[in-house]
Amino acid sequence: MDPTKLSKNKMLLTGIGEAQVTTIGSFEHEFKIDDENYSLTWHVVPTDKLKFEAVIGSDLLEQASISFTKEGVKFNKYENHAQLMQISAENLQEELDLRHVENRQIKKELEKLIQDYKPEKTASTDVTMRIILKDEEPVCQPPRRLAFTERQEKDGSSRMCIDYRKLNQKLVKDKFPLPIIEDVLDTLQEAKVYSTLDLRNGFFHVDVDEDCRKYTSFIVPDGQFEFNKVPFGLSTSPGVFQRYVSSIFRDLTRKGIVISYLDDLVIPAKNEQEGLEKLKIIFEVAKKYGLEIKFKKCQFLKKKIEFLGHIVESGTIKPSPTKTLAVRKFPEPTTIKQVQSFLGLTGYFRKYIKDYSKIAKPLSDLTRKENLFVFGIQQKRSI
Repeated sequence: MDPTKLSKNKMLLTGIGEAQVTTIGSFEHEFKIDDENYSLTWHVVPTDKLKFEAVIGSDLLEQASISFTKEGVKFNKYENHAQLMQISAENLQEELDLRHVENRQIKKELEKLIQDYKPEKTASTDVTMRIILKDEEPVCQPPRRLAFTERQEKDGSSRMCIDYRKLNQKLVKDKFPLPIIEDVLDTLQEAKVYSTLDLRNGFFHVDVDEDCRKYTSFIVPDGQFEFNKVPFGLSTSPGVFQRYVSSIFRDLTRKGIVISYLDDLVIPAKNEQEGLEKLKIIFEVAKKYGLEIKFKKCQFLKKKIEFLGHIVESGTIKPSPTKTLAVRKFPEPTTIKQVQSFLGLTGYFRKYIKDYSKIAKPLSDLTRKENLFVFGIQQKRSI
Protein backbone atom coordinates (compact mmCIF):
# COMPACT_ATOMS: atom_id res chain seq x y z
CA MET A 1 0.00 0.00 0.00
CA ASP A 2 1.40 3.39 -1.00
CA PRO A 3 1.53 5.51 2.23
CA THR A 4 1.04 8.71 0.23
CA LYS A 5 -2.43 7.50 -0.76
CA LEU A 6 -3.58 7.06 2.83
CA SER A 7 -6.06 9.46 4.34
CA LYS A 8 -4.44 11.68 6.98
CA ASN A 9 -7.43 11.25 9.28
CA LYS A 10 -6.10 9.19 12.19
CA MET A 11 -8.13 7.15 14.66
CA LEU A 12 -7.53 5.89 18.18
CA LEU A 13 -8.50 2.20 18.31
CA THR A 14 -9.32 0.30 21.47
CA GLY A 15 -9.87 -3.45 21.66
CA ILE A 16 -7.39 -4.88 19.15
CA GLY A 17 -4.45 -5.27 21.50
CA GLU A 18 -3.21 -4.68 25.01
CA ALA A 19 -3.32 -0.90 24.64
CA GLN A 20 -4.87 1.79 22.50
CA VAL A 21 -3.43 2.02 19.00
CA THR A 22 -3.18 5.07 16.75
CA THR A 23 -3.75 4.38 13.07
CA ILE A 24 -1.32 5.54 10.38
CA GLY A 25 -4.18 6.45 8.06
CA SER A 26 -7.03 4.87 6.09
CA PHE A 27 -8.10 4.00 2.56
CA GLU A 28 -11.22 2.82 0.72
CA HIS A 29 -10.99 -0.57 -0.97
CA GLU A 30 -13.42 -3.03 -2.54
CA PHE A 31 -12.71 -6.75 -2.12
CA LYS A 32 -14.42 -10.05 -2.74
CA ILE A 33 -15.55 -12.81 -0.36
CA ASP A 34 -17.36 -15.90 -1.70
CA ASP A 35 -17.89 -14.18 -5.06
CA GLU A 36 -19.56 -11.19 -3.41
CA ASN A 37 -18.10 -7.67 -3.51
CA TYR A 38 -17.78 -5.60 -0.34
CA SER A 39 -16.61 -2.00 -0.02
CA LEU A 40 -14.93 -1.00 3.25
CA THR A 41 -12.77 1.62 4.87
CA TRP A 42 -9.49 0.07 5.99
CA HIS A 43 -7.54 1.59 8.88
CA VAL A 44 -3.79 0.93 8.77
CA VAL A 45 -1.82 0.33 11.99
CA PRO A 46 1.88 -0.46 12.62
CA THR A 47 2.65 -4.13 11.99
CA ASP A 48 3.89 -4.66 15.55
CA LYS A 49 0.55 -3.53 16.98
CA LEU A 50 -1.63 -6.24 15.42
CA LYS A 51 -1.30 -10.01 15.72
CA PHE A 52 -3.37 -10.61 12.59
CA GLU A 53 -3.09 -9.50 8.99
CA ALA A 54 -6.48 -7.81 9.29
CA VAL A 55 -9.38 -7.45 11.71
CA ILE A 56 -12.91 -7.50 10.32
CA GLY A 57 -15.05 -4.81 11.89
CA SER A 58 -18.76 -4.46 12.46
CA ASP A 59 -19.12 -2.34 9.30
CA LEU A 60 -18.58 -5.51 7.23
CA LEU A 61 -21.03 -7.41 9.38
CA GLU A 62 -23.63 -4.78 8.55
CA GLN A 63 -23.38 -5.99 4.95
CA ALA A 64 -23.28 -9.74 5.52
CA SER A 65 -24.07 -12.42 8.07
CA ILE A 66 -21.39 -14.88 9.12
CA SER A 67 -21.62 -18.53 10.09
CA PHE A 68 -18.99 -21.01 11.29
CA THR A 69 -19.01 -24.64 10.12
CA LYS A 70 -16.56 -27.53 10.01
CA GLU A 71 -15.75 -26.53 6.46
CA GLY A 72 -14.85 -22.96 7.48
CA VAL A 73 -16.43 -19.51 7.59
CA LYS A 74 -19.40 -18.62 5.40
CA PHE A 75 -20.51 -15.06 4.54
CA ASN A 76 -24.06 -14.32 3.42
CA LYS A 77 -24.44 -10.83 2.03
CA TYR A 78 -27.08 -8.28 3.18
CA GLU A 79 -27.64 -9.85 6.59
CA ASN A 80 -26.09 -9.09 9.92
CA HIS A 81 -26.22 -11.76 12.63
CA ALA A 82 -22.86 -11.67 14.32
CA GLN A 83 -20.19 -9.49 15.77
CA LEU A 84 -16.62 -10.74 16.15
CA MET A 85 -14.97 -7.94 18.10
CA GLN A 86 -15.98 -4.68 19.73
CA ILE A 87 -13.57 -1.93 18.70
CA SER A 88 -14.12 1.68 19.70
CA ALA A 89 -12.63 4.43 17.57
CA GLU A 90 -11.96 8.02 18.55
CA ASN A 91 -10.93 10.61 16.01
CA LEU A 92 -7.40 11.83 16.70
CA GLN A 93 -7.07 14.38 13.92
CA GLU A 94 -7.35 17.24 16.41
CA GLU A 95 -6.46 15.44 19.64
CA LEU A 96 -2.85 14.61 18.80
CA ASP A 97 -1.57 17.58 16.86
CA LEU A 98 2.01 17.52 18.12
CA ARG A 99 3.74 19.07 15.12
CA HIS A 100 5.00 21.92 17.29
CA VAL A 101 7.10 19.57 19.47
CA GLU A 102 10.68 20.20 18.35
CA ASN A 103 12.43 17.09 19.72
CA ARG A 104 11.39 14.03 17.67
CA GLN A 105 12.20 11.55 20.45
CA ILE A 106 10.16 13.52 22.97
CA LYS A 107 7.30 13.71 20.47
CA LYS A 108 7.41 9.92 20.01
CA GLU A 109 7.40 9.30 23.77
CA LEU A 110 4.54 11.75 24.25
CA GLU A 111 2.43 10.06 21.58
CA LYS A 112 2.95 6.69 23.27
CA LEU A 113 2.19 8.17 26.69
CA ILE A 114 -1.15 9.48 25.42
CA GLN A 115 -2.03 6.35 23.46
CA ASP A 116 -1.32 4.07 26.42
CA TYR A 117 -3.34 6.13 28.88
CA LYS A 118 -6.14 4.07 30.39
CA PRO A 119 -7.84 5.02 33.70
CA GLU A 120 -7.62 2.16 36.19
CA LYS A 121 -9.29 3.55 39.35
CA THR A 122 -7.10 1.68 41.84
CA ALA A 123 -7.26 4.51 44.37
CA SER A 124 -9.93 6.87 45.67
CA THR A 125 -10.34 9.92 47.87
CA ASP A 126 -12.74 10.51 50.74
CA VAL A 127 -14.22 13.55 48.98
CA THR A 128 -17.94 13.23 48.22
CA MET A 129 -20.76 15.72 47.84
CA ARG A 130 -22.83 16.33 50.94
CA ILE A 131 -25.99 18.33 50.23
CA ILE A 132 -27.13 20.31 53.27
CA LEU A 133 -30.37 22.29 53.05
CA LYS A 134 -31.44 25.32 55.08
CA ASP A 135 -34.91 23.77 55.45
CA GLU A 136 -36.76 20.63 54.37
CA GLU A 137 -39.47 22.29 52.28
CA PRO A 138 -39.69 20.37 48.96
CA VAL A 139 -38.58 22.03 45.74
CA CYS A 140 -40.54 21.24 42.59
CA GLN A 141 -41.39 22.92 39.30
CA PRO A 142 -43.09 21.97 36.02
CA PRO A 143 -40.99 20.67 33.12
CA ARG A 144 -40.02 22.94 30.23
CA ARG A 145 -39.45 22.32 26.57
CA LEU A 146 -35.99 22.96 25.21
CA ALA A 147 -35.03 23.20 21.55
CA PHE A 148 -32.82 20.35 20.34
CA THR A 149 -29.96 22.74 19.53
CA GLU A 150 -30.10 24.09 23.08
CA ARG A 151 -29.60 20.57 24.41
CA GLN A 152 -26.26 20.20 22.67
CA GLU A 153 -22.73 21.16 23.65
CA LYS A 154 -20.55 23.10 21.22
CA ASP A 155 -19.05 19.83 19.96
CA GLY A 156 -22.52 18.43 19.18
CA SER A 157 -22.72 16.06 22.16
CA SER A 158 -25.83 15.96 24.34
CA ARG A 159 -26.00 17.62 27.71
CA MET A 160 -28.34 17.32 30.67
CA CYS A 161 -30.38 20.48 31.29
CA ILE A 162 -31.74 20.72 34.84
CA ASP A 163 -32.73 24.00 36.48
CA TYR A 164 -31.45 23.81 40.06
CA ARG A 165 -31.88 27.53 40.81
CA LYS A 166 -34.63 27.06 43.41
CA LEU A 167 -32.66 24.30 45.09
CA ASN A 168 -29.51 26.45 45.06
CA GLN A 169 -31.31 29.07 47.15
CA LYS A 170 -31.73 26.49 49.91
CA LEU A 171 -28.21 25.02 49.84
CA VAL A 172 -25.56 25.57 52.49
CA LYS A 173 -22.60 26.49 50.30
CA ASP A 174 -19.36 24.51 50.20
CA LYS A 175 -16.77 27.09 51.28
CA PHE A 176 -13.75 25.38 49.72
CA PRO A 177 -12.03 28.23 47.85
CA LEU A 178 -11.10 28.21 44.20
CA PRO A 179 -7.48 29.17 43.47
CA ILE A 180 -6.88 32.90 42.97
CA ILE A 181 -6.45 33.41 39.23
CA GLU A 182 -3.67 35.98 39.70
CA ASP A 183 -1.70 33.53 41.86
CA VAL A 184 -2.12 30.79 39.28
CA LEU A 185 -0.92 33.05 36.46
CA ASP A 186 2.07 34.26 38.50
CA THR A 187 3.33 30.69 38.90
CA LEU A 188 3.40 30.31 35.11
CA GLN A 189 5.74 33.23 34.47
CA GLU A 190 8.94 31.27 35.13
CA ALA A 191 8.08 28.55 32.59
CA LYS A 192 8.81 28.37 28.86
CA VAL A 193 6.77 25.28 27.92
CA TYR A 194 3.21 24.53 28.98
CA SER A 195 0.77 21.63 28.89
CA THR A 196 -2.92 21.72 29.83
CA LEU A 197 -5.17 18.76 30.59
CA ASP A 198 -8.97 18.90 30.49
CA LEU A 199 -10.97 16.34 32.47
CA ARG A 200 -13.93 14.84 30.62
CA ASN A 201 -17.23 15.59 32.40
CA GLY A 202 -15.21 16.74 35.40
CA PHE A 203 -17.97 16.79 38.03
CA PHE A 204 -18.98 13.22 37.17
CA HIS A 205 -15.77 11.94 38.78
CA VAL A 206 -17.14 12.74 42.24
CA ASP A 207 -19.77 10.69 44.08
CA VAL A 208 -22.85 12.21 45.69
CA ASP A 209 -23.43 10.82 49.19
CA GLU A 210 -26.09 8.14 48.95
CA ASP A 211 -28.42 9.82 51.45
CA CYS A 212 -28.16 13.12 49.52
CA ARG A 213 -28.96 11.81 46.05
CA LYS A 214 -32.68 12.35 46.54
CA TYR A 215 -32.10 16.11 46.38
CA THR A 216 -30.79 15.83 42.81
CA SER A 217 -33.96 14.09 41.59
CA PHE A 218 -35.39 15.00 38.19
CA ILE A 219 -38.18 13.71 35.96
CA VAL A 220 -38.04 12.88 32.25
CA PRO A 221 -40.55 11.04 30.04
CA ASP A 222 -38.94 7.72 31.00
CA GLY A 223 -39.35 8.23 34.74
CA GLN A 224 -37.75 9.82 37.80
CA PHE A 225 -34.00 9.64 38.36
CA GLU A 226 -31.29 10.79 40.77
CA PHE A 227 -27.63 11.66 40.24
CA ASN A 228 -25.05 9.26 41.64
CA LYS A 229 -22.31 11.67 40.56
CA VAL A 230 -22.05 15.42 41.15
CA PRO A 231 -24.39 17.16 38.67
CA PHE A 232 -23.78 20.36 36.76
CA GLY A 233 -25.91 23.31 37.87
CA LEU A 234 -25.68 22.97 41.65
CA SER A 235 -23.98 25.96 43.25
CA THR A 236 -21.90 23.69 45.49
CA SER A 237 -20.55 21.55 42.62
CA PRO A 238 -17.50 23.71 41.73
CA GLY A 239 -16.29 23.83 45.34
CA VAL A 240 -16.72 20.08 45.83
CA PHE A 241 -14.94 19.33 42.58
CA GLN A 242 -12.03 21.67 43.39
CA ARG A 243 -11.70 19.92 46.76
CA TYR A 244 -11.64 16.56 44.94
CA VAL A 245 -8.97 17.57 42.40
CA SER A 246 -6.87 19.27 45.08
CA SER A 247 -6.90 16.12 47.21
CA ILE A 248 -5.62 14.03 44.29
CA PHE A 249 -2.84 16.37 43.19
CA ARG A 250 -1.98 17.95 46.56
CA ASP A 251 1.60 16.62 46.69
CA LEU A 252 2.28 17.46 43.03
CA THR A 253 0.88 20.96 43.52
CA ARG A 254 3.19 21.58 46.47
CA LYS A 255 6.15 20.51 44.32
CA GLY A 256 5.12 22.88 41.52
CA ILE A 257 4.53 20.05 39.06
CA VAL A 258 0.88 20.85 38.35
CA ILE A 259 -1.60 23.66 38.94
CA SER A 260 -5.31 22.84 39.11
CA TYR A 261 -8.29 25.09 38.48
CA LEU A 262 -11.53 23.09 38.45
CA ASP A 263 -11.30 20.64 35.52
CA ASP A 264 -8.24 22.34 33.99
CA LEU A 265 -4.74 21.20 34.91
CA VAL A 266 -1.69 23.22 33.86
CA ILE A 267 1.82 21.78 33.79
CA PRO A 268 4.54 24.46 33.50
CA ALA A 269 8.07 23.45 32.54
CA LYS A 270 11.42 24.98 31.61
CA ASN A 271 11.75 22.85 28.46
CA GLU A 272 10.16 19.97 26.53
CA GLN A 273 12.08 17.27 28.40
CA GLU A 274 11.00 18.55 31.80
CA GLY A 275 7.45 18.93 30.51
CA LEU A 276 7.40 15.30 29.34
CA GLU A 277 8.73 14.01 32.68
CA LYS A 278 6.08 15.97 34.56
CA LEU A 279 3.35 14.62 32.27
CA LYS A 280 4.49 11.06 33.01
CA ILE A 281 4.14 11.68 36.74
CA ILE A 282 0.73 13.32 36.38
CA PHE A 283 -0.60 10.60 34.07
CA GLU A 284 0.34 7.94 36.62
CA VAL A 285 -1.59 9.73 39.35
CA ALA A 286 -4.55 10.48 37.06
CA LYS A 287 -4.63 6.86 35.90
CA LYS A 288 -4.59 5.57 39.48
CA TYR A 289 -7.60 7.72 40.42
CA GLY A 290 -9.53 6.86 37.25
CA LEU A 291 -9.57 10.36 35.77
CA GLU A 292 -11.03 10.59 32.26
CA ILE A 293 -9.10 13.03 30.08
CA LYS A 294 -10.64 14.86 27.13
CA PHE A 295 -7.60 14.85 24.86
CA LYS A 296 -9.35 16.93 22.21
CA LYS A 297 -9.17 19.95 24.51
CA CYS A 298 -5.66 19.29 25.85
CA GLN A 299 -2.48 21.10 24.86
CA PHE A 300 0.93 19.45 25.09
CA LEU A 301 4.38 21.04 25.38
CA LYS A 302 3.38 24.33 23.82
CA LYS A 303 5.24 27.61 24.11
CA LYS A 304 1.98 29.54 23.97
CA ILE A 305 -1.35 28.61 25.57
CA GLU A 306 -4.66 30.24 26.40
CA PHE A 307 -5.65 29.73 30.02
CA LEU A 308 -8.31 31.39 32.18
CA GLY A 309 -8.88 34.15 29.65
CA HIS A 310 -5.18 34.95 29.24
CA ILE A 311 -2.43 34.22 26.73
CA VAL A 312 0.66 32.76 28.40
CA GLU A 313 3.83 32.78 26.31
CA SER A 314 7.51 32.58 27.28
CA GLY A 315 6.87 33.82 30.80
CA THR A 316 4.67 36.73 29.72
CA ILE A 317 0.93 37.04 30.33
CA LYS A 318 -1.56 39.17 28.42
CA PRO A 319 -5.36 39.25 27.94
CA SER A 320 -6.87 36.78 25.51
CA PRO A 321 -8.10 38.37 22.24
CA THR A 322 -11.46 36.64 22.73
CA LYS A 323 -11.93 38.49 26.01
CA THR A 324 -10.83 41.88 24.69
CA LEU A 325 -13.07 41.37 21.65
CA ALA A 326 -16.03 40.88 23.99
CA VAL A 327 -15.22 44.23 25.59
CA ARG A 328 -14.93 46.01 22.24
CA LYS A 329 -18.22 44.55 21.03
CA PHE A 330 -20.13 45.28 24.24
CA PRO A 331 -23.08 47.57 23.37
CA GLU A 332 -23.55 50.90 25.11
CA PRO A 333 -25.27 50.12 28.44
CA THR A 334 -28.83 51.30 28.89
CA THR A 335 -29.51 49.83 32.35
CA ILE A 336 -27.67 49.53 35.65
CA LYS A 337 -27.46 45.77 35.19
CA GLN A 338 -25.71 46.22 31.84
CA VAL A 339 -23.25 48.65 33.42
CA GLN A 340 -22.50 46.08 36.12
CA SER A 341 -21.94 43.44 33.44
CA PHE A 342 -19.56 45.73 31.55
CA LEU A 343 -17.60 46.55 34.71
CA GLY A 344 -17.38 42.86 35.54
CA LEU A 345 -16.01 42.11 32.08
CA THR A 346 -13.46 44.93 32.05
CA GLY A 347 -12.50 44.35 35.68
CA TYR A 348 -11.09 41.01 34.60
CA PHE A 349 -8.19 42.97 33.04
CA ARG A 350 -7.90 45.87 35.47
CA LYS A 351 -4.28 44.99 36.29
CA TYR A 352 -3.36 45.70 32.66
CA ILE A 353 -5.02 49.15 32.64
CA LYS A 354 -3.29 52.02 34.42
CA ASP A 355 -5.63 54.03 36.67
CA TYR A 356 -8.49 51.61 35.96
CA SER A 357 -10.50 52.74 39.01
CA LYS A 358 -10.25 56.39 37.99
CA ILE A 359 -11.28 55.62 34.39
CA ALA A 360 -14.21 53.43 35.48
CA LYS A 361 -15.48 55.79 38.22
CA PRO A 362 -18.22 57.47 36.10
CA LEU A 363 -19.60 54.01 35.37
CA SER A 364 -19.24 52.80 38.96
CA ASP A 365 -21.16 55.85 40.18
CA LEU A 366 -24.12 54.82 38.02
CA THR A 367 -24.53 51.60 40.01
CA ARG A 368 -25.20 53.46 43.26
CA LYS A 369 -28.84 53.43 44.29
CA GLU A 370 -28.90 57.13 45.19
CA ASN A 371 -27.82 58.20 41.69
CA LEU A 372 -30.09 58.62 38.68
CA PHE A 373 -29.19 56.60 35.60
CA VAL A 374 -27.89 59.15 33.10
CA PHE A 375 -25.45 57.82 30.52
CA GLY A 376 -23.69 61.01 29.49
CA ILE A 377 -20.40 62.15 27.97
CA GLN A 378 -18.26 61.13 30.95
CA GLN A 379 -19.67 57.61 30.91
CA LYS A 380 -19.09 57.29 27.16
CA ARG A 381 -15.48 58.36 27.62
CA SER A 382 -15.04 55.64 30.24
CA ILE A 383 -16.08 53.02 27.71
